[in-house]
Amino acid sequence: MVTTAMGFSAMLSDIVCANRTDPIRAQIFSTTLMMSGIATFLQSVFGIRLPMFQGPSSSFIPPLVALSRLDAWKCPETDISNTGYNISSTTAINMTFMHEAHTLEAKHNKLMLFSGSLAVAALLEIILGFTGFTGFLVKFVSPITIAATITSIGFSIINLAIKYSEKHWGISLMTASLGLIAILYLGNMSIPLPPFRKGAKRIYIFRNYPVLFAVGVGWAVAHILTVYNVFTSDRTHSHYTARTDAKIEILHLTPWFYLPYPGQYGLPTFNMAIFLGFLVATLTSMIESIGDYFAAAQLCNIPRPPHHAVSRGILIEGLAGMLSGLMGACHATTSYSGHVALIGVTKVASRIVLITAAVILFILSVLGKVAAFMATIPDPIIGGIFIVTVVIMTSVGLSTLHGVTLNSRNTLILGVALGLGILSPTWIEDNPNSIKTGNFELDQIIKIILGTDMFIAGIIAAILDNTIPGTKKERGMVGADYEEEADNQLESIDQSYKDVYEFPMLQNFLKKHHKLCKMCPFLPTPKVICDRRLSEAIERRLSEPNEKGL
Repeated sequence: MVTTAMGFSAMLSDIVCANRTDPIRAQIFSTTLMMSGIATFLQSVFGIRLPMFQGPSSSFIPPLVALSRLDAWKCPETDISNTGYNISSTTAINMTFMHEAHTLEAKHNKLMLFSGSLAVAALLEIILGFTGFTGFLVKFVSPITIAATITSIGFSIINLAIKYSEKHWGISLMTASLGLIAILYLGNMSIPLPPFRKGAKRIYIFRNYPVLFAVGVGWAVAHILTVYNVFTSDRTHSHYTARTDAKIEILHLTPWFYLPYPGQYGLPTFNMAIFLGFLVATLTSMIESIGDYFAAAQLCNIPRPPHHAVSRGILIEGLAGMLSGLMGACHATTSYSGHVALIGVTKVASRIVLITAAVILFILSVLGKVAAFMATIPDPIIGGIFIVTVVIMTSVGLSTLHGVTLNSRNTLILGVALGLGILSPTWIEDNPNSIKTGNFELDQIIKIILGTDMFIAGIIAAILDNTIPGTKKERGMVGADYEEEADNQLESIDQSYKDVYEFPMLQNFLKKHHKLCKMCPFLPTPKVICDRRLSEAIERRLSEPNEKGL
């Protein structure tokens, strides 16, 4: 998660045209860490109550990339060596904007637009979780739609990977190769921990932390090459960004302690085009999270989440997304599929572990120098992170097809969705002036929608999959995730398993006001509460000493 946060904060800093040594890079990273810690804590204690790690959602990368293609958001090219890089294609830029883009006020204005638009977009997730409407929505989202959406997210990161990696392909490919080798070949290799003796505890570092391992080695190699001046000292040369001291000024400009707070960049503002892009990202993130809930429950060997628990998890993610917007994180948080996979690998599925991790993230977020150090990561290493991210997101997307019949119907739907998802943003980037409705705001909205490959692929896949005749079995919609009697499954299991999705600290309140649960779909159903009261009464009766001595 930390490596993902490093790449995400670097990308966001470049989109707002932050200077290479601008302390705002450390501030964005600190905010990302804090929101990941807060979201993880809330989800573990009050949300789905499964060991689900929360972090920055990759679903927000496509709309941000689409936004960067707009002329008003392009960074000045005259100082490209100092801003990092221009995400979009080269175009002529008004000289006044080029001067203003570097001002602190201009960067804060962009972040305020992100913040307000994200906070409003998160309202939809809150409403869906509060009303329990997520169960109805999932009925129309098949694995084919999920595969097209998540795979297109991976495709959308390709340009980012190239833009960062071309600063120094050697360092980028080395970092990416180390990460992929650790994932594919070194997963079963463990390293003993001190003291080195027979029976010592061993850690599977390559299986559990492949990207972190790759970043650490890549950063170390880059530092050695920097010390021996292998990399050029010319600030205008692209290879200069591979030096580990290229952003060292951030460490000097950042205070030891920094506490992110709501409105730290100013009062959040709203932009309809950004809002729609974030709205699509929020819906995609929500669908991905629901899939992670069921996968985590299966790996934990417990009953799948009932409807009220799923709704509560989505509600918490929505609240965390709104708080992220107000804090200026400019992205929502979501459950990490990679961490769900780690549950099956490490056999560790404890809420205490996740709560501890959340506290650690919160502490790290207020240590300004730590965030500043992380923000000095060389750009080519970030490129390596994005290369691995492309591979992981694509593989995760395609893995959702394991229960789908790959016949001509389904493969054609997937091919059309992915093909148009790639074609539309490419056309928008090559023809930025083709959309002319006479209304500037409407032009921006259309460009962002058509430039977000995730949205194009997802919506086309959903329409085709729900209109072309096909059985539920061949669509992959037969299984636990698509059954409707989730709450009834809890009736025939042990009482200890029922507690997983409930609130032990609130049971007395819910027992007295169980009618309230009828109006709140994110709370346990009255039947579940009544069954619990009956079970507890029977347990008390059995534990009482028999007065007659029988």
